[in-house]
Amino acid sequence: MSTSDAAGPVVSSFPGAVRVAAELATCPAVADRWEQESAWAGTTVGGLARHLVDQAGNTVRLLGAPPRTDPPIALLEHDRALSRPQRAPSSVSAF
Repeated sequence: MSTSDAAGPVVSSFPGAVRVAAELATCPAVADRWEQESAWAGTTVGGLARHLVDQAGNTVRLLGAPPRTDPPIALLEHDRALSRPQRAPSSVSAF
């Protein structure tokens, strides 16, 4: 199976995944806890929601970029270096 064949299911499911992320970010349970600490230590529920939704734009941007030549960063190293979204927009309506 070629890389493009393997990407087919990922590409076709992307719009649905983005829709689910947007629905989660705007659901009442998230809105009710917007300013509270999330399971992602140091980040509010709203910040985590914003991070999730932002990944759709990041995915499109990165897929359109030329291939990188530097070595990949280990997941835990990336997480430690990540600038966490401490706060999100003031309300769910910002989405």
